Amino acid sequence: MSDDDHLSALWLAVLQRLTEQVAHEIRNTLNAVAVNVEVVRSRSARSGGASPVASFADVAAAQVEVLSGQVDALISLFRPPPARADLGTLLGWLTALLRGAPDKGSVEMDVPMQSGVLETEVHGTAIRLAVTAALLGAIEGGRAVVCRLGTESPPRVYIAGNVGGPVSLAYEIADAVTRAGIQLDTLPHGIMISFPSRPKG
Repeated sequence: MSDDDHLSALWLAVLQRLTEQVAHEIRNTLNAVAVNVEVVRSRSARSGGASPVASFADVAAAQVEVLSGQVDALISLFRPPPARADLGTLLGWLTALLRGAPDKGSVEMDVPMQSGVLETEVHGTAIRLAVTAALLGAIEGGRAVVCRLGTESPPRVYIAGNVGGPVSLAYEIADAVTRAGIQLDTLPHGIMISFPSRPKG
């Protein structure tokens, strides 16, 4: 099996874990939408009053927006990665997928407005694999997690939890992304992921 095939297989395994992580929240969101839509229907039929009905419609609309963002992000992650990785976009997708999971901790993203595109020789699948596996490792412990995209060179992603110790990746994943050129450094309460920049010239 080639390194690219190995990375792809590992990425699919992590993506399956990610899908399992958010599936419960997706079902809860759909159930909440169904309940609120039913309330809107029954109250509209009974009284025709606009004020109470409008508040339920607003809740339903907000829940649909969350679900739509989750679906869009999941679909984007299933697509092959582009030649040039945009870490800001990746973290945005992960934020959309992992929002609203209070029983498993919360995720806060700190991404500069002008995050730009990462010019690197590292395979896009390795980048997705490293960041997503680290985030899952942090939130699966029920921690509140802060994920920050650094502005220094080489580009770095910092993932830290409020409690607990360092964040580590499964050996097979850590080995694969390290061989792909990504540097993993454990922190007292998290992990730092460094991506080598493409040499200029």
